[in-house]
Amino acid sequence: MILFICLWITAYYGINVKIKDDIFNKAIITVLPGADDKTNAYWRNVQTIPNTKEEQAAYKRIDSVSSLPVSFWDKFSPLSSRINFNNNFSTSAPLGMYHFNSIEGHALDFGLFFNELFDKRFYSDLKFSYGFSDKKFKSNLYTQYLFGDYRTYKLSVNVFNKLDLLFGSSADYSELVSTISSLFFKDDFRDYYYSNGFKINLSGEVFPVLGLSAGFINQTDKNAYKNTDFSIFYKNDKFNENPTIYETKINALTAGFKVDFRDYIEDGFFRRRVFLGNSYIILNGDITYSNKTLLNSGIDFTKYELSAYGRINTFKSASLDFKVYGMYNNGKLPFQLLYSSPGNVDGLYQNYSFRTLNINEIFGDRVLNIFLENNFHDELFRLLKIPGLKDSEIQLSAFLNIGLSEVSDRSKYILVHNVKTFTHPFYEIGFGIGHVLIPFKVEFAWKLNYRGNNNFRVGLNSYIF
Repeated sequence: MILFICLWITAYYGINVKIKDDIFNKAIITVLPGADDKTNAYWRNVQTIPNTKEEQAAYKRIDSVSSLPVSFWDKFSPLSSRINFNNNFSTSAPLGMYHFNSIEGHALDFGLFFNELFDKRFYSDLKFSYGFSDKKFKSNLYTQYLFGDYRTYKLSVNVFNKLDLLFGSSADYSELVSTISSLFFKDDFRDYYYSNGFKINLSGEVFPVLGLSAGFINQTDKNAYKNTDFSIFYKNDKFNENPTIYETKINALTAGFKVDFRDYIEDGFFRRRVFLGNSYIILNGDITYSNKTLLNSGIDFTKYELSAYGRINTFKSASLDFKVYGMYNNGKLPFQLLYSSPGNVDGLYQNYSFRTLNINEIFGDRVLNIFLENNFHDELFRLLKIPGLKDSEIQLSAFLNIGLSEVSDRSKYILVHNVKTFTHPFYEIGFGIGHVLIPFKVEFAWKLNYRGNNNFRVGLNSYIF
């Protein structure tokens, strides 16, 4: 019987079938490196098919447009946070020179930004900040250099002495939104801590579909405290106290991978992934290893993270966007490195977040989050031929979010706060309505369990937040 099954598998699937050499080559267009440096005489000599009159006119127009002089004022915008002096150098603009929070109070910022230097391989950001309430000077230097014909390998170095966001990846609102909320409405929804040290990381695409990374982290984390209650309108109210963290030094090794089967274009300088309307999935995995004996770290832990995100086409132009995130920790994870399930400020929402949860409400070091959103666009209205809606380009979406989170016993041992968790799955559902010409949509969300506060919420979702 076993022999029969083996013969059937061999006949049906094939054994040792030769794989095509280009099975992992995802390039749909390839421009060789150095193509932009070739002269017109070179292209005339290698051209095998003469250009048509239309092509000649098009190339002439492209060349004339690209050679037009661009002045400083052509690049300047009063709504931008940067002033671009040329394609390679910019500084902070007035809109990016100020921020406010309950730790620093009024704070001044200034940054120098270098882009695409040394044949589009070198990038660097140097930022300075000073808070008038905490009376501390901060700095942050981030530099990266790209290797390879299509710059698919990257060495990055980050040296910092800064006020860091507590669970910043779970509350990814812009600093302008935070400043307005704090300064005008006395609602500093962010939490903070001081961190100084450096990070080094080397990453690259070892295969066209597989990227690997390795790095080292050295950082010392310290508490930050509220230093001001200033507000323009709410002078008598007080800001919430900033939560304390587990103060420690962390030395850690990191490693990661990324699997991406999307096609790409090699434009002579970069390898750029493209989305051609097909379904796709991207996988990411990371390990962070901290050890007292081996690395002279202040604490022992090993943190594993795995995520998947992408899109599945459903019918016509409708599609299902998804993101799945999992985290598992072995050891004592400091409070500031716990995972905070992404919530929202009241009235302002973001994608891949729990609309009915507040920011920094649910924590864990063993986490599973699933975000599902089906973008119907206007297909349902067209399908049902609803008068007044079928041709209005009203956009409809529906979402289901699931969360599971707990804190391990070893991490509980060093917890500096009592935290809320989801020991069995939390569910919320909702839908959104918008228009193709407006960068906002109104979303309605309901809790299905763990009911209490915010069982129903309404807010605006936009990428500009």
